[in-house]
Amino acid sequence: TIFGGSLSLGNGNLITGTLTIETGASLVLSGNDLTVNGNGTINTGGALNLNGKNLTVNGNFTVKGILDASIGTSTITVGGNWDSSLGTFTYKQSGVDLGSTVVMTGIGKTIKTPSDSNTFGAGRFYNLEINGEVASWEKFRVYKKLSIIKKAGYATIPKLTMDSYYRVAVNWGGDLLFD
Repeated sequence: TIFGGSLSLGNGNLITGTLTIETGASLVLSGNDLTVNGNGTINTGGALNLNGKNLTVNGNFTVKGILDASIGTSTITVGGNWDSSLGTFTYKQSGVDLGSTVVMTGIGKTIKTPSDSNTFGAGRFYNLEINGEVASWEKFRVYKKLSIIKKAGYATIPKLTMDSYYRVAVNWGGDLLFD
């Protein structure tokens, strides 16, 4: 848990059990990637700047503060639920057609984003890859590419609606159900 001030990580991968960034604290990745073996939380007033590095959260990931993935092509892999409904996720740099990729793994995951997905960065992903079953999701927008990949077994995907200008890659090899 990071309670206050700023922490910059240098060389070497950081692996931790859980990660909580509290109000007034910030974490900047300046060396290598970050792996969280449990849950990750950025609380209101806290910030995580990926600085072009990759983040893996093997549990649930909750963003109530700021997650900045605007530099480079960071990959954020989440093994549980994604909830940025009360926070800010900057998925790409304004004016640059280059951004991050969020990869959702695990079974029965949920995806929650801010309700105003028309605001830059609110409820949006640059690239979103969904592996396997999704229990529920709320409205979100994908700027560049949405990939839905079915793993072994039968999976259902909640209702999916898209604007006509989004590209979709579906590697299903089986049944694709939209409720």
